Amino acid sequence: MKKEMLPLFEKFIQESINGRRVQSNGKKLSKASIVNYKNTLLYLQKLNESYTTPIVISCNFNKKHHEMLSERKYWNVFYQQFKKVMYNKQCSDNYVGLNIKNLKTFFKYLEFDKNFPTSDFYKKFYPPSNETQIFVLEQDKLKFLIVNSEFEDSLPEHLKVIKDIFVIGCTVGLRFSDLISLKPTNIQTIDESVYIVTCSKKTSTNTRIKIPYYIKDIIFKYLSSKNKFIFPQMCLYTFNTRIKLLGEKAGWTYPVGKAKVIKGVSKELKHMGMSYRYCDRLSSHVMRKTAVTTLLILGMPETLVRKISGHSHNSKEFYKYNLVSKSA
Repeated sequence: MKKEMLPLFEKFIQESINGRRVQSNGKKLSKASIVNYKNTLLYLQKLNESYTTPIVISCNFNKKHHEMLSERKYWNVFYQQFKKVMYNKQCSDNYVGLNIKNLKTFFKYLEFDKNFPTSDFYKKFYPPSNETQIFVLEQDKLKFLIVNSEFEDSLPEHLKVIKDIFVIGCTVGLRFSDLISLKPTNIQTIDESVYIVTCSKKTSTNTRIKIPYYIKDIIFKYLSSKNKFIFPQMCLYTFNTRIKLLGEKAGWTYPVGKAKVIKGVSKELKHMGMSYRYCDRLSSHVMRKTAVTTLLILGMPETLVRKISGHSHNSKEFYKYNLVSKSA
């Protein structure tokens, strides 16, 4: 029995969207995961165009030895060609690895969810990966944003808002989507302590964070019973654009570079034809990375930091943060 691969992959995506396929904990897959699957499908479609006949997956019942050898060769060629399609687009090793992981997830779905037993060829799809440097806001720069009132007074109002959100994100580790969605009801005061109590949109993790005095001062500037949300609403693109401008205003314009690894070779990326400056590297992702690293530097137990950040106990990404904090 043989079936075309692309319709099966499309069904895999659809069942991930409608909730028929869920995570191991029973929760629906995130929108980011769906987007990743759709991107993998695009590369599969590109590869399929180069085949004289559609890519097919066959069941491994009653296969003879020579048939198994032929099939293994078929998927070895597929694996190499699939990587070639992405490398021709100058995709990084880590991005190629992500798409290969998505493929392996798809084949496990066929085998365990759809009772469509395939041979174990997909286990030989090794995702290439390289250690990427974690870019965090340095402690002296975070302190500058917190305490330098002269710099704050020099900013236009829209950048003051950006600075405040950025400082909170670099301190408590909430994602931008969770910060911008904070409502007055998410702020709780118990005795003299103030907490942010929220549920992560991405992971559905409940979080209760005691905030330091300077974060309390920032939040109470914006609190108003008249507004549904604490902070002025904006999209992620606007925030990322303005945070780079904030860094430029702060004078963080020296070159730091940025690179991606393709087939094990590091290639420098350019921003508007020039090397990346420090301010160009600032984004919403830097907030969370800075917060995790800062909490570890301050000596907070790893279990508590993971609870705040949402990393699993055996997370390789969290291990990188640990290394950065110990070298600080």
